[in-house]
Amino acid sequence: MHTYNARIRGRSIKDNTLRQQLCTCNRRSFPRESIIFSSCIAPISLPNKCQSAEPQSKPNILEIRDPDTYSAVVYIPPKTKKRSTDNSLRLIVLLHGAGNNQNSALYEFTNLGSTNSRPGDHTQLPLAPLANNQAPEILADNFVVVAPYVGKGKQGSLYDEPRTKVISFVKWFRRWAEEEQSISINPQKISLFGFSEGSTLAVELATTRLFNAVILASYGFTGTLPKLAIERLQGVPIWVFHSIRDDVYDIQCSKRLVESLVSYQGATDVFDVGDAVKFTKLKPVEGNDYNGGVDRGREHVRSALIASRSGGSLFLGFKTT
Repeated sequence: MHTYNARIRGRSIKDNTLRQQLCTCNRRSFPRESIIFSSCIAPISLPNKCQSAEPQSKPNILEIRDPDTYSAVVYIPPKTKKRSTDNSLRLIVLLHGAGNNQNSALYEFTNLGSTNSRPGDHTQLPLAPLANNQAPEILADNFVVVAPYVGKGKQGSLYDEPRTKVISFVKWFRRWAEEEQSISINPQKISLFGFSEGSTLAVELATTRLFNAVILASYGFTGTLPKLAIERLQGVPIWVFHSIRDDVYDIQCSKRLVESLVSYQGATDVFDVGDAVKFTKLKPVEGNDYNGGVDRGREHVRSALIASRSGGSLFLGFKTT
């Protein structure tokens, strides 16, 4: 696994209309049916010397629904002593890739499968390790994570959905978190995590300047972003993950994006600039039968797994303070 760094200088871009869509909260009550299903998972295991330092409550995995936009799965971290004095938390919005989507949101995002059931379509994203006590502590302890769901029985991803609908969901979720969970989410600490088609959507949403950091796994836009889009991405921290053997979206898609961001600043090589853009190239797992098609798509999915369980959470944790 190789990580390359590049710096993109920030620019002040005013977009009050778009910002108001996210920041203006119209107050309304939340009916009980906004929570479809809830479950508690065991607290994250800590070393012995830390276990008694701060009392913790159990984190929650909830399936919720905004009747005007999407159902979703949300992870709420355990409440610690530190959070009791400061309820403001960072938020990661997950944008899933294409799937058959035959089950509930909770199933598709968190069910790892068994002898009697298949795994969910979107378990390569951070909600699965969070729900199964496999996530890094920096992610599990410090972030609210929410994944809007395109809908049960609706094949595909959120890519074909109106962009304003996704933004409306985020606005609704901030209100829901405050009124139903007593959690205040700072609009300046909302990040995006996009996989496959969801990563293309994440880039488009990032151009609104409403989100402060972006993780992209298996970015799939085959064209070149227009100059205005590249300009509006300046200053937004971006970490790109892509396997060099991805057989769904070629790694050239991610290379083209990174090169566009770098060349906008007049740089000729990613090593000539700093660290606001990171590009992690994944070597394929040895022994996979790519020619026979047995493992088609495995490397495509692995980039999201790596980003979910390692670098992605660290990047968001260190870059959004």
